[in-house]
Amino acid sequence: MKLKNYLIKAEDELKMKLIDFFKKNPNPSDSKVHTFADELGIEHDKVEAAIYALLTSYIKDLKGEK
Repeated sequence: MKLKNYLIKAEDELKMKLIDFFKKNPNPSDSKVHTFADELGIEHDKVEAAIYALLTSYIKDLKGEK
């Protein structure tokens, strides 16, 4: 598998894990998000960036933007 495809797959897997996390933990505290990141072995900043990307994508979908 090419590196780019691997990175896209890893990013998609993280997004799915985040969606599942938020379904189980509505409105989590920052420390709970950090604990989740630690459990995944991912830096806090990377998890937070993925959360922001998901939120931005969701907002664009609501507005009908691409």
